[in-house]
Amino acid sequence: MENPDSTTAFSAKPQEAGENSSQPQDPFVATISAPANPEATEGGEWQELLSVLNNWLGEGKIKQIWEQSQSPIKAVGLAIVVLILLKLVGAVLGTLDGIPMLPKLLELVGLIWIGLFAGQKLIKRSERKAFFNQLSGTWQSFTGKKINSNTSSAGSRLIT
Repeated sequence: MENPDSTTAFSAKPQEAGENSSQPQDPFVATISAPANPEATEGGEWQELLSVLNNWLGEGKIKQIWEQSQSPIKAVGLAIVVLILLKLVGAVLGTLDGIPMLPKLLELVGLIWIGLFAGQKLIKRSERKAFFNQLSGTWQSFTGKKINSNTSSAGSRLIT
């Protein structure tokens, strides 16, 4: 039998004797103390737990927990989406690779495209210079480093 003056404690994590109560606690871990009801014939723990949960939900702590955990949830969700997309692209490429003559046909299309691109952008000096300036600008915005045109002998040989 319980002593009517005792208290019932619900605890997800037991507090240690020397634990500092001023430290911020994890919102998922809390200790609840409820005085025993001498008139109750049953324990009443379920009603006490429901009242504490209702108070907790009423204070808006769910929103705070959701905001704290939203970034990790997004990161995990993004990783799952990327993995699914990679599997899907792999399956499509595997299917296309299984079609006879298609890989060789795609190689031929690629060679034709490279020939047309080179004919349009790399034959005339002015267009070649504009193309390499655009390429340098793209590389600079990507890496954050400026390409020194004086030390780039390979680029200057291609432009002239």
